[in-house]
Amino acid sequence: MIKSVRYGSLEGPLARLDDANSRVVARGWANTDNQVTQVIVKRVPHFELVREVLCNLLAQAVDLPVPAPYVLDTQDSDWDGVSDRFVFATSYDGHSSLLARSRMNPVLRDELGRWSKLPAAIAFDAWIANEDRTASNLLFAGRRGFLLIDHGDALPNRIREATQVPNGLAKHFVATHSGTSPFELADRVKAAAVSFGHVNFTQLKTAALLGNWEREHLFDPCVDLLTARLNRLPELIEGEFRLGQGQLLA
Repeated sequence: MIKSVRYGSLEGPLARLDDANSRVVARGWANTDNQVTQVIVKRVPHFELVREVLCNLLAQAVDLPVPAPYVLDTQDSDWDGVSDRFVFATSYDGHSSLLARSRMNPVLRDELGRWSKLPAAIAFDAWIANEDRTASNLLFAGRRGFLLIDHGDALPNRIREATQVPNGLAKHFVATHSGTSPFELADRVKAAAVSFGHVNFTQLKTAALLGNWEREHLFDPCVDLLTARLNRLPELIEGEFRLGQGQLLA
């Protein structure tokens, strides 16, 4: 079941966590329907906000785990320097990145290779043209579980329906399955992608609550690109497994 975007207001105090390429990240509080929840907030350009929301809902639609999504109004917050009124946020459950966890527990590199959702996650990244999947934007959720985060760089403007982009998860899949041929691994990924054709984009648009945060005009072009890329997805997946291997956490 898809969890619709939770729309509300951003409240403080905010604990700043990161600042890279103008993407300020902080831990704060979301007030939605008088329910206050701790969240991780990202200040991103409005077009990245649309991609974050769309990819989060899309991941849910294909049964991939992601934190609950929020769009928050910053008008009454104490976050100085926010250029856009609305920011993207996800629920905060205390999970840390795979990068941070693997430094303490190298076995997690192999755990990722055995993750039951890995083939679908590889296909998902190929579909959304996400070349920014690193150990920093996978959260370790315990019991061989991971959460996908950070999709603001997906569906970049330069991408077309047949554009191939590097897929870090595919390389890791090959590296952690050295006894299996890349062709067989590609077949597993293609099989995991079969259900992608059943995604209801009208349902996703409704779940995005676009009318509340004024970005409806940016949503449809992304959907058009996803629809076009879905038709090319099997060959895009095959291409990933001809590009070699490499540990995502090397």
